[in-house]
Amino acid sequence: MKEVTKIMIEGTSGYGPIEEGYNDKLIIGQAFIEYLYQPAQESPLNPLRKWRYTTNSPIFKKLFNEVVSLLSIVYETDPDQVFCTDVGGYSFNIKYSDGSKLKKTFWTGGSIFAQLFHCISRMVPDTEYMPALLLLGISDVYIAPFVEDGKTRWGLFYEDDNGDKKAFTQDFKPLVFDTYADARSMLEAIEAEQDREMSAEPYTIPEARFFAESHKWKFAKTYAKTAPHEYLVKRWLSEEDQRGFERFVQTINEHAVRGYFYGHPNNYLILGDYYYWFMDGPENMAVDLINRNTVDKLELRDGVYYYKGL
Repeated sequence: MKEVTKIMIEGTSGYGPIEEGYNDKLIIGQAFIEYLYQPAQESPLNPLRKWRYTTNSPIFKKLFNEVVSLLSIVYETDPDQVFCTDVGGYSFNIKYSDGSKLKKTFWTGGSIFAQLFHCISRMVPDTEYMPALLLLGISDVYIAPFVEDGKTRWGLFYEDDNGDKKAFTQDFKPLVFDTYADARSMLEAIEAEQDREMSAEPYTIPEARFFAESHKWKFAKTYAKTAPHEYLVKRWLSEEDQRGFERFVQTINEHAVRGYFYGHPNNYLILGDYYYWFMDGPENMAVDLINRNTVDKLELRDGVYYYKGL
């Protein structure tokens, strides 16, 4: 049975200013990794980068084998089905133990290869900058195909803190699409929403209290016996109030104090009789839910707030 012995991935910056343009190439095997970054116009801000490392580490070899196991996204994806304009392309050149080779080129965004690229990124030495072609593909929420009832469909996924692949949901339902183009449009909308949230102007404290008191919060029945609290879902709100929700998120980011829930760190915004927080999610998505609880559930010790428990 033939085995993969070497993987070469070539990338390009795509449409954009020539001062930021580049081509790059990453090659990996069971015992080495090498990289070449060739700027379209070399400058102090966009320099040539070139490095190579060899190793006999069994950990490195294990990572390589994990990468090989994820090559199905390359084998099974039709380049025409994921074609996009104005983006850099990716060429995969895979060499096998019997001397045969496979070459496949995709003109598409890197998010489709996010899981593969994330695994490869773990092979990059800490002393080097992350290869540009991997950065374009490492997106916390990413697109991946799967087969359902004999038909290829496209979903949005992310990796949790344990590195396990999870379906990305909206209104508690997985986002699934019949075409890559539809999945990409949704991912772009999600990332645009996150960009808008990041640029939202925080409320003043009185404004934040007014926003919180102007909405009906829902009791979390699922946690009634373990961690009772209330929550507000962004998509329940009008478009105008969703912009206010984004401002409230930035108010939490700006004015929160450090807190812990049974050892799990949280950032709490204390407003009157309540404190507010949200859970961390994929970095390229906006906050979709804010929680609150009454301040009598907290105790202050050494400048840090702790949840008292039931």
